[in-house]
Parts: sequence; structure tokens; C-alpha cells
Amino acid sequence: MSKYMKFLVIALVTMVFTGIMAVGKDANDINHKLIATTIAIDKKDGEIWFFVEFANIHAQESSGQSSGGKGSQYYVLSSHGGTLSQARANLDRQLDMPLYIGGVRTLLITEKFAKEDLVEYLYRLRDDESYRKKVFTVITDEDLETFYKTLNDRGESLGYSIEHTMTTLDNSGAAFSRTTSRLLENLSNPYTGILIPCVGLQGDNTAFTGYCVVHDTKAVANIPVEICDGLSIMRVKSSRQFYRIPYKEYELTVEAVLTKKRFKPEYSDGKISMTASFEFDSYLRYANIKTPYGLTDEDEKEIKSILEKRIERQVTAAVFQAQTAYKTDYLQFDDIFKSKYPVEFASLDWDKAFTTITFKPEVKVHFTADKSIDYMGLDYQVAKK
Repeated sequence: MSKYMKFLVIALVTMVFTGIMAVGKDANDINHKLIATTIAIDKKDGEIWFFVEFANIHAQESSGQSSGGKGSQYYVLSSHGGTLSQARANLDRQLDMPLYIGGVRTLLITEKFAKEDLVEYLYRLRDDESYRKKVFTVITDEDLETFYKTLNDRGESLGYSIEHTMTTLDNSGAAFSRTTSRLLENLSNPYTGILIPCVGLQGDNTAFTGYCVVHDTKAVANIPVEICDGLSIMRVKSSRQFYRIPYKEYELTVEAVLTKKRFKPEYSDGKISMTASFEFDSYLRYANIKTPYGLTDEDEKEIKSILEKRIERQVTAAVFQAQTAYKTDYLQFDDIFKSKYPVEFASLDWDKAFTTITFKPEVKVHFTADKSIDYMGLDYQVAKK
């Protein structure tokens, strides 16, 4: 064996041994720390309030402050102070072991806190190297103690519940989530327009309720989930929508899955236009009458046209809403424009420029009516003839 190979083997063995020792040390340390799973922040009566959820790995009651009762898997400690530093110091004075925040899953911020102090807290997280930078970040108007208690009383973590809800919606194309790292990236841009998901209680479960609009350094408004369809098409990576379409004697339920999306900015004579192209695969899922439906090729073309026009209206309404109701570019047109016109962007007041953009949607739908299962063995193509 060459000297080089001997050196390499020794180095690898040393690295492996050191790694094993480090893992063992970390595992030992974690048993002597309080593992935070969720951090929530509120502002009440001029003070900052922290609510920290812990995983009760020793299944013991937390000094009478357990929201889940004795033996609960999760419990909550709260503290407050005139500033973020004071509130955190008051929390630390309650702890009987060091706080471990490397496992925090969710950052939950109330609307009252977000209206004034959101950016300061995000910068505080950026400064703390021990904090995970990919923490799910959401806004709520729920009472935090009630929110925690509802989940903790049945042995569930509020933070994990929110994370799972947002991950599910991400994967299904129904919404998009935000992490602290993504928000800090947004704040580093010259223009700040951000959407943060909102959550609340629906019965005894966590539910997505819409988006909070952040302009510059403050949360300024909420967009309820009921009017987010066009916004989802604009912002969700792989949007998936269901439409009920009245057609002749039918009430058709059609699924539309976004397959392509492209934005093209143009700048001429001081005026900005934005062309947005969307392409969908759509399927007839069911209708309100018995099969076979007997839709002809001409019927399919008409249904396709109806769907294209409806989607055009949705995305146009979403842009109009951002430009007029909220006057905030949370659609990230600034990034799109800046990538093509960096010099021109630097000279613009983007708040004003955004509200004057001419938006031009282009929607193309591929429609299929024979996607559903025929339980009677009737062939759809034969039925069409």
C-alpha cells in the first residue's frame, strides 16, 4: 500500500470515529435539554409574549404549566416583556435545562405582532445561528393558549400539525408554504412584498385560512382562502383546481392541473407590460346526470373555451386585487422585471410602477372528457359516435 493510500485510510478512520463520538455526545446532550418544537409570538397590552411548545421526552409535568396535563407529550411555557430580548430573558429564567431550538418545526405569529414587529423578529432569527432557518412560518388570529391547548390535550404538537397541513397543501398544489429562510431572502431584496400563509382552528384541527400580505416591514392585510383561486394559479408551483361548469343540461365538475407557467415582461416608453402564459391539463371528473354523457368533439371544444376564459378572469382578478386593493407586489413581478431590465428597475419606484403594469394573460387548456371510470363497461368513444 502506498504512503498516500495509508494516509487516506487513517484519515477516513479518524473522521468516522470522530463522527461517532460527536453523534454520541449530541445524543447525550439532547437528553439534558428542553426540546422546543413550536415558537409562537403575540403582542398584548404593549408587551411581547412568547409561547414555546416543548416535547416532553421524560413525560413529566412542567411545573404546573403543562397545557396537556400530567404526562402530556407536549407542554407550553409562556413569558412576556417590553421587548423581544426581555421576553426571551423572562423565558430563560423559567427553564430548568438549556433550551434546544434546533428542532423547532413552526414559527407561529399573531396578526397583532406581525403588524408592527414581524421584520425585527425575523432579523433576530437570522442573527441566531442555533435556530433552524427552514422553519415553517405562519400567521394566525387565534388565541395562542387555546390553539396550543386544543392540540396538546390530545397529545399532538401544534407545530408538527401545522407543518403537516402546509406540506400536504404544498404537495397537492392547493397552497404554498413559507420558511424563515425564504422570508429572509425576500427581505434582502430591494422591494419587499410577501405572502405568508394564515392558519386557524377548524373545529379541533389546524386549517389553512388564506394569506397575510406583508408590505415593506409590516403585515397590512389578509386575503381569505375563499378568494385565493387566481392567486394560487399565479403563485403555486403546480396549481390544481376544480371547476363546476354549467353546460347545456349538464353541471360538469372539471379538474385543471397547471403544467406550464411563464412570465414575460416588456418595457417601452416608461410603460411596463407583463404577459403571463399558463397551460393546463384538464379532465372531466363527473357530472350531475347519468353516463354516458354523449359529449361531441364540438362540445369538448366549447367546454375547453369556457374553462380558458374562466381561468383568464381568475388570474386577471388576482393581479387587479394586488394592484388596487393591497398595492403590494406579492406576485414577485419585481424579480421577473429586474432579471430582464436591471438598470431600469434600479431607477423605478416599484410601489408606483407595479400598480401601472398592464397584465396580459394567455391560457391554454387541454381538455379530456373520458378520464373517469365507466362501471357499466360502456366505451366512451363508442358512446360519442
